[in-house]
Amino acid sequence: MFQVGADNARAVLRQSGTGGVTFSFFGYNTAAPNSAHTFDGGAWTLGQIGQNNSGAQASGTYTLTNAADVTISTNGTFAHGTWRVLNGSLRFASAISVLHGSATGTNTSLVLQVDNSGGGPGLLTATGGLTLADGGSMTNANSLTIGTGGTVILAGGLTLGSTTARTAETDTVNLTGGELSLSGTLAAAAATTGQTRTFNWTGGQLTAAVITPSAGFATPASGGVTPTGLNQTAGILAPGDIAIPGRTTNNGNYTLANPGILALDLGGTTAATVFQGTASQFDNLVVTGTTSLGGQLSVSLGNSFIPANSATFTILTSTGTLTGAFANAPFGSRLITSGAEGSFLVSQIGNTVTLSDYASLTPLESWRQAALGSIANTGTAANAADPDRDGLPNLLEYALGTSPTSASATSAPSISLLPAPASKLQLSFLRARSDLTYTVEASSDLFNWAVIATNPGTVSSSVPVTVADTVTPAPRRFLRLRVSNP
Repeated sequence: MFQVGADNARAVLRQSGTGGVTFSFFGYNTAAPNSAHTFDGGAWTLGQIGQNNSGAQASGTYTLTNAADVTISTNGTFAHGTWRVLNGSLRFASAISVLHGSATGTNTSLVLQVDNSGGGPGLLTATGGLTLADGGSMTNANSLTIGTGGTVILAGGLTLGSTTARTAETDTVNLTGGELSLSGTLAAAAATTGQTRTFNWTGGQLTAAVITPSAGFATPASGGVTPTGLNQTAGILAPGDIAIPGRTTNNGNYTLANPGILALDLGGTTAATVFQGTASQFDNLVVTGTTSLGGQLSVSLGNSFIPANSATFTILTSTGTLTGAFANAPFGSRLITSGAEGSFLVSQIGNTVTLSDYASLTPLESWRQAALGSIANTGTAANAADPDRDGLPNLLEYALGTSPTSASATSAPSISLLPAPASKLQLSFLRARSDLTYTVEASSDLFNWAVIATNPGTVSSSVPVTVADTVTPAPRRFLRLRVSNP
């Protein structure tokens, strides 16, 4: 057993050698709320936090750094203390609960912080859900805060509060970065005297099987879960998880505002019907209330899937009215996939959103999208435009494998003279693309040009092609490279 002897105690726990360290009970001393202990690397197994009763709670602050790996193997219903996973992994082998039974007064809260502020990623997992709630008439502040570089994965739901009246209890989730993934339901217990339950969402990714807004939630200051719906003003809603097709059901209204993103994966033509489906399915969002769109839509292809032009994907279904449109894809416009493989027509059909009429991008369109932010042959992305003003228009930048936004005179085709007795001009350039036609032409007067080579050499982004003139230079002789897109 690891017991905290007194308040303000400090300890740094380090493991020597291989293997791991096990404590049957860890952190017992309710009277030491100001103690602080650090797991500095190593592998640790803790049987229980405290002694699994209301009078022997863990208290103080416990910090995981240096890739520490801590497993709580037999945790009961009394999880307490402040746990900061700043560079490492904290794994619960069961569900996580703060319940105290019939205890009264002020007891140790459960505060979970997961991010990368310790120099590496933070991970918290539970083989079950998380209940942020006390079991008696308590004055407590329980919270889960997920920041940049933090990931919380719950094999179950996330419930805020309980149905027992409290003196003054707050149960709060702050999703500001990182990822929160739960295979169960995000919900709050019925509204009860003395409890405030708040789900704040100002950044990061939310992935959940079911979201159930209710009167048990307080209205957040910005985005999050409200008493009537999910209000997404930032962050990413990703059914199933990024690169994993699945379904999210929101049992209430849904509002998507900029810069919030609805991120969907398509791996086949069948809609997923469970939290995480198969690789050959596609993501979808089901809203049982009204839907108001105004944020971003992101669509990614996975599973080596290339949609047929005739395929239609219903990605959002709303029981109530559907208003607004995606900021980056108004209805009737085309949306390019995140990997620039192709584009879809985005449509509203009744209270649903569909993707259809898939068309693959040409190599040149894909390059335009990646390099210039548009597939259209217009404006600064036009073939003849020269946004970096280096004398090489965009089509030639593409042909030579150079950047259209970073001037570089050294990448232009170069002229040289073969030594005597040949004494011929020669032109060297990179033939970087297989989808273009490269033509070398020669002239003696700059008016009449003759083709001396078409697609010479081999395609390479690093080995130049060199073409020599067909005649010994006259007093005037010129060579040029013409590039065309068939």
